[in-house]
Amino acid sequence: MDYFYVSAEIFKRMIEEEQFVEWAQVHGHYYGTSREFVNDKIVKGLDCLLDIDISGAKILKGVYAEGIFIFVIPPSLEELKARLSRRQTEKPDEIQLRLENAVSELGAFEEYQYSIVNDDFTRAVVELNAIILAERCRLQRRQPFVRELLASHTHR
Repeated sequence: MDYFYVSAEIFKRMIEEEQFVEWAQVHGHYYGTSREFVNDKIVKGLDCLLDIDISGAKILKGVYAEGIFIFVIPPSLEELKARLSRRQTEKPDEIQLRLENAVSELGAFEEYQYSIVNDDFTRAVVELNAIILAERCRLQRRQPFVRELLASHTHR
């Protein structure tokens, strides 16, 4: 994953300059998705995987209608709490807030095309790769190739 860290002052300037396709302040920290970074990947025909929350996903759906959205689901709320606690990066009240947010966010899972239950990392990666492969094989994504192939045949 590529993360780019800047000061809060620079981040605020980047907001004013509309350098983010979406951004938010979550748990006291600024997070944003660089418009230039995403557009560069799209222009190059590359897959662009983003780790964003549901509010960011809603914004991105409006900007990138062709985007594919995958909802990652924890195996249980108890396991999510245990994972957050093991990280030792948040205080108990912050963990509780994150759990409450997770419950709220789970209600949005039907707005996504795919879901992955993150109970086994290896299987979750296999499922993610399967989704990416299936999307690359969609007929609409192959149409330019087939049209070019047909055009090259008719020009003989």
